[in-house]
Amino acid sequence: MWASVLAVTIAATIGTATGGMKAVVWSNVFQFLVVFAGIFSIIIQSTIEVGSIQSVWKTAYEGNRLGLPFTSPNPTVRHSYWTLIIGSFISLTCQLPMQTTTQRICSVPTRKDARKVVMVSAVTTVVNFLLSCSVGIFAYAFFYKTKCDPLKSKVIDNPNQILPYLVVVLFRDMPGMAGIFMAAVLSASLSAITSLLSSLSAQTLVDIVRPLVKDISEAKATLIAKLCVPVYGVVGIGVSFLIAKIDGPLSEIVYSMLSSFGGASAGMFFFAAYCPWANSKGVITGGVTGMGLVMWIALGQSFSPTRIRAQTLPPVSMDQCLSYNQSLLLGNTTTLPPDTTSTFFQPDQEQNEGIDVLYSISYFWLIPLCMLTTIVVGSFVSVLTGRPDPADVDVRYILPFFDHCFPCLPRAVRKRLYGGVKFDERQIWLQSLDVKQVEIDGHKTNATLES
Repeated sequence: MWASVLAVTIAATIGTATGGMKAVVWSNVFQFLVVFAGIFSIIIQSTIEVGSIQSVWKTAYEGNRLGLPFTSPNPTVRHSYWTLIIGSFISLTCQLPMQTTTQRICSVPTRKDARKVVMVSAVTTVVNFLLSCSVGIFAYAFFYKTKCDPLKSKVIDNPNQILPYLVVVLFRDMPGMAGIFMAAVLSASLSAITSLLSSLSAQTLVDIVRPLVKDISEAKATLIAKLCVPVYGVVGIGVSFLIAKIDGPLSEIVYSMLSSFGGASAGMFFFAAYCPWANSKGVITGGVTGMGLVMWIALGQSFSPTRIRAQTLPPVSMDQCLSYNQSLLLGNTTTLPPDTTSTFFQPDQEQNEGIDVLYSISYFWLIPLCMLTTIVVGSFVSVLTGRPDPADVDVRYILPFFDHCFPCLPRAVRKRLYGGVKFDERQIWLQSLDVKQVEIDGHKTNATLES
């Protein structure tokens, strides 16, 4: 495993340091195609093995994989309507102010192109989530048909190994297909790593180096940015060692641990963008407080010895494990009786007490909690330390919250709620930008016609 971690990190580091932003963008496009090829190959082959799409979904429904989520508003319920719809929606908004997203938006020439980037990114992110969940459904249907749960039969010992094991079994008679899956996994890893390394190096240069060294030359700045890439690569390897020590599904672990950083970043961004009373002290204090709170909860979720974890879904039958494993020549001939004691998880089975109740908050609520804490604490500190004069607020960098979220309110009411902030000047400024863009487009069109 560690050889793989080192190989992926070294490849991403070299590519990012030598190729720059253009290499990152085009490699991500190629990796995107490879990832989707890997996902669809698993879905198609699983459907062939099970029999039909209808059989897959029927099996998943009968196995409680498509059961309706709970309606309880209890935030400790791992998956409910509230967590899956509201919590996940708020969580997705944290991707917008991330450095990786901002860098892509700033790399296109016009605001129109930037809007396209945001819309395409939003759609593909949702599609990616849906396809990833669908792969789990198809995996369950396949193992249900073979009547051998790989975890319960001890063929594998980690839930993160289910998908690789499925690929080995599905494509055992099709040389090269397992390689496509491996390419998809590595492409997904490289895509994420190269984007993060590029963003971190650029952020270090712009936000730290340039403010400290005013007259730095472009050649030295480029060299520093390139040297930052391997440094952050080493840090990433260290984080991988730490995450490998935590039990549980890798996606949930990463989501929980990164919620503190992503939630704080998003909270600071939206607080600064929508709240005219925000000042630097409030933004920093709110961000640090929200990040610290959610990091504490995430660590408690992973390491608390007394927290009662949510029950998993019922396993697949193991009636055919002996013959099935022998047919695959895996060397593991463990046969166990079918598990008939497991039941679908019910929220009232949770019995956590004391601080473990806080640690039991659904991981989908961590980012909203971090954002809310950042905004509330930031507002409190900003008011105490002296909010900016509304007449002096630069409306180029502040968004009219009530115009965007409550446009049905009368204009006079919205203007009163802004407390003296001159958002009318912002509208005039935006119109001037649109006029300039039209003039630029017109000059480009004339130049093209003349040529």
